[in-house]
Amino acid sequence: MQTTLKEKERGASLVELLFVFLLIGLLSVLAVGSYSGLVHSMRIYTAASELHASLLYARSESIKHGLSVVICRSSNAESSNPRCDDDNSDSNSNSGWGDGWIIYQDLNGDGKLSDKDKILRLQGRLFSSSQQGSIIPTPKRKYIKFNSLGQVYGTYLQFAISRPNQNSSSDGARYICIASGGRARVDKVQCNVK
Repeated sequence: MQTTLKEKERGASLVELLFVFLLIGLLSVLAVGSYSGLVHSMRIYTAASELHASLLYARSESIKHGLSVVICRSSNAESSNPRCDDDNSDSNSNSGWGDGWIIYQDLNGDGKLSDKDKILRLQGRLFSSSQQGSIIPTPKRKYIKFNSLGQVYGTYLQFAISRPNQNSSSDGARYICIASGGRARVDKVQCNVK
């Protein structure tokens, strides 16, 4: 005589289901936190790349045409009448150069954007607010002027591109260093500003 045993049907208990949902929730929270950090890091990286490319472009245009080329901070670069800003960059009240900039040929040599100057390129806002990030120059500069040889007027300078409350040891911050010769480079550590 042969007996067949019925296999016991099994399902998930309530405790097991709650554990699975708890685990899914915990993993979701961790994933969202990592994604948020990635988004912030990419914003900083993109801003550094845009400013670096613009500095290289301004320098090359000054050499190519044998004229002074200026890049100035502008919070209204995308308007119909773009103008350079007169206020200083301050990460507490604005995004600094993250508000945008204008690159122009300084045809009359006065260092100020006028109707006689030729606008070469405009860059709009990179950060919608100072909470997303800022680009702050050291020493404070409202504009950078390249002479006909591609050299920068003034001293060695640095742009710090970072989020608010981000310290210099954080791997998300970027720095653009510009030597008096006009060459710009991007780095993860602060420049030796003298």
